[in-house]
Order: sequence, then C-alpha cells, then structure tokens
Amino acid sequence: TAAQAYLVQGASDTLSGVVSAQYTFGKPVKGTLTLNVLQPVNNYYPWAFGRHARRDEAVGMDVMPGRPGGMPGGGGGGNEFEVVFTEEVAEFDGSHDFEVALNDVRMNYGRNGIVVEAVLSEMGTKVEQDASLTLPVAYHAFDVTLEPDRTLFVAGSDLGVTLTATAPDGSPVARTFTVRLDLSSEAGESAGVAWSQASHEVTTDAASGRGRLVLSVARDVSRINGRVEDVPNAATFSA
Repeated sequence: TAAQAYLVQGASDTLSGVVSAQYTFGKPVKGTLTLNVLQPVNNYYPWAFGRHARRDEAVGMDVMPGRPGGMPGGGGGGNEFEVVFTEEVAEFDGSHDFEVALNDVRMNYGRNGIVVEAVLSEMGTKVEQDASLTLPVAYHAFDVTLEPDRTLFVAGSDLGVTLTATAPDGSPVARTFTVRLDLSSEAGESAGVAWSQASHEVTTDAASGRGRLVLSVARDVSRINGRVEDVPNAATFSA
C-alpha cells in the first residue's frame, strides 16, 4: 500500500508505503521480502506489469518483460520496465515500511506510471507470493476551473463566478487562489475601448474544492476576462 494515490511530475520527491502480509486466519507471514520500484523504458505504451525482472545486457539494466501479445489490437511488442530501486528484507515479519527517493526516477505524466512490486518468500515452505501496484503520474498537482453563473451579464449588476480546484484523483483541494480580471469599457467614440485590471482572492473549501467570487460590475463595463494567476493549467472565462 502506498501512502499517496498518485505522483506529480517534477514535484514528488519520495514514494513511501507499507508491505503487509497475513495468513487467512490473521497471523503475520514471516519470510524474506524483495521490494522493487520500476519505471517504464518505453514512455508510450506502459502495458508491462508483473514480476521476474531480467538482465538486458544490450541496455545494461534489469528490465521487466513486456505485456504478452503486445499492445491491444496487435500493435507490436509490449513495454519494458527498468528496476530503479531494490530493497531486500531478510527477516520480514508481516509488515515493512518503505521510503524511496525519486530524485533519479523518470516520471512522465499520462498513462505511464511508477510500479511498486513486492515478492515475498515464506520462511518455512519458500512459497512465493507477489503483489504490485502502479502509481499514475500527473502533470500538475491540481486542476482549476472558473465558471461564471452566466456568460452574458447585465452592466451594473453582480456576476458570480465559481472556482473549483481538484487533485489528479478528483479529490477537492483547499487553497487560496488569486483571480485576475481584465475589464473592458467603452471610453467614448474618440478614445475607443479602455482596459483595466483587478485581482481578487478566492479560497476553496476542503469538502467541495469550490470557492465563490461575486463581482460588482460597473455600468460602463462591456466585457470581462478572468484567469487564475500562477496556475499554468487553470481555465479562463469570458463574459
């Protein structure tokens, strides 16, 4: 089990979690544990999962075999994974906490993920059991949207805007954001259109990830453009 549900490209420094094993009657399993962390060699088709890393002398690294049958639809061979971290636990007793530094791990957002694999050999019988999980890699720590109550507004009236912030797994994000507004107004036939700017802070709550901004629109404003500052993946709105 990993402590985090996903990793963020360029922002996640460590990967931590716990390996646990119990018999069906609840007693912890004793034995030896091998923990592997793997990253995809091919960044386009991450179909490989499972165990039995092998040495590939051509690339000088341990890799995981590709997915049998190649890509869905018969589009060639499967992806391979390289082992970037290995930990051997000689005296496993039902549970082991792990923490891996990700400084040298290649993380590319999209379908590619970082694979954590545990292989446990029971002390008495030497029977092996394995389990793995894949942590997806997100491009940003959160996504932000701006949604006005209506796309047409009446000059001199209020306009409500909802800001929603969500993590890559869809969970709400509680944070204070700065919304920048560009306002245009008619400055007269000879002067043309005049633009002004304003900034407002909006705080989202932990339960929904939403925050509200109510704008008091002056009578001479003819158009509003809004965006969230310092958030590269934030949506904009216009009214």
